[in-house]
Amino acid sequence: MGLNSSGAEEVAKLAPRARVYKAMHQVGFEVMANPTFATGKPVMFVAGDDATGKKVVLELVSALGFEAIDAGELSIARLLEPYAVLWIHLMARRNMGRSFAFGLLRR
Repeated sequence: MGLNSSGAEEVAKLAPRARVYKAMHQVGFEVMANPTFATGKPVMFVAGDDATGKKVVLELVSALGFEAIDAGELSIARLLEPYAVLWIHLMARRNMGRSFAFGLLRR
């Protein structure tokens, strides 16, 4: 897909009346099932165009144990999808295993 479109945007084109969001793709199923880390909550970015629905998605992601971050409109999925590919690369090619996630540090 790259920077011109994303999988999420393509789904939105195929289902034009649906509210489509990009979330829950930045870690493996092991972390999704148990996102508890001693050092804090893993970050999970959410992108989507409908603010009302995105609020619900953010609440669900947070309830699952992630630090839910509103990344912006659905077109931001163009940035989030490669982020997931980085996780896959680190897991498979850099032998980091499947029990890691990304965090967001603030000052």
